[in-house]
Amino acid sequence: MKATRNTVVGLLSAFALVFGSGTARAQETGAPKMEQKVFVDNERVKVAENTFKPGAESPNIARPFRVVRAIKGGKFQRIYADGRKEVGQYQTGDVESFDAGPPHIFKNLGDTEIVLYIVYIKK
Repeated sequence: MKATRNTVVGLLSAFALVFGSGTARAQETGAPKMEQKVFVDNERVKVAENTFKPGAESPNIARPFRVVRAIKGGKFQRIYADGRKEVGQYQTGDVESFDAGPPHIFKNLGDTEIVLYIVYIKK
């Protein structure tokens, strides 16, 4: 019985390491974190500039409706909790809007920094 319990605890620990939060993932891999300057943050809106150095990752969080402008573009990847990955690229000056979405990590895949000006709409 004790061996079975230890096996289950070991499997759960391994599962947590593999499928854990983006913050734990970034800490484990040593990936640099994005830098964020917040210009406005109130009950209706958050306006920020996010800078991603090469290899930098965002926290693994859900995001509300937002409008994004690429101040400096680059190649990126979105990594979702279910293991799905999307690769994309922002050109400098691109503007896009996104509906609210599930938690994911945004990672800079390029060798130059990506700078995004983002307006998050709160409900």
